[in-house]
Amino acid sequence: GVTVARGDGPTADTSLDGTYRFTDVVPGAYLLAITVPDSFVAVGQTSRTVNVGSGGSVQSNFILQARGVIQGVVFDDFNGNGMQDADESGVGGVTVSRGAASITTSGDGSYRFNNVPPGSYDVSIAVPAGYVPSGPTSSTVNVAIGGSVQANFALQVQGVLGVVFDDLNGNGRQDGGEPGIGGVSIALEDTSTATTSLDGKYRFANVAPGSYVLYLDLPAGYVAVGRTNRLVMVASGGSARANFALQAQSVLQGVVFDD
Repeated sequence: GVTVARGDGPTADTSLDGTYRFTDVVPGAYLLAITVPDSFVAVGQTSRTVNVGSGGSVQSNFILQARGVIQGVVFDDFNGNGMQDADESGVGGVTVSRGAASITTSGDGSYRFNNVPPGSYDVSIAVPAGYVPSGPTSSTVNVAIGGSVQANFALQVQGVLGVVFDDLNGNGRQDGGEPGIGGVSIALEDTSTATTSLDGKYRFANVAPGSYVLYLDLPAGYVAVGRTNRLVMVASGGSARANFALQAQSVLQGVVFDD
């Protein structure tokens, strides 16, 4: 499917195996040139002059390399582990740059550079307002011939965030299988309040640097494992985390009867 043009007008398209052929060529000098498809990059010349003798045959080859893909996702790293977990959504509208080229992440946080020539590239993001990095904001990737590489970037909302969870084993940490508790009210001193989502998460965005006390309103049917208030420090351009562990109250019941 690559077009090879002869300087005097005729063209030929390569077959599936890449070969092309001009027949019944009058002896003389001819300029051959190829049109490089968007998904390939030329290695060496894309045109050259050949001399055809009387009754002769001349071979002229051109080398192309398949371009590659750089893709990835920019995501809201709620737990701060630098990896996108199943419950962590992408962040749309983030500018991702590859040298002078740049694109914007889609609504699900994904981006994709197509038709990238093989080589080494620095990929970086511009951290949007209201977020702070939760990992590196640039990455060096190597694109192989026709290859695809992934570069993901982690962000966190600037402010105070955390989770309220059912601490089944009572160790004060959220372990696997310990669910979040939704509908719990948390106050950031006397400035604002937030209610945990169904998975127990809460966040206060765009909190100015300083010290703050968080107060948890203990819901009915639960007891606290540890404190229900926490002191947090928000650094300039940073975020702070405070989790709260609760346990469901046990019920002891029975009946007194006349035997």
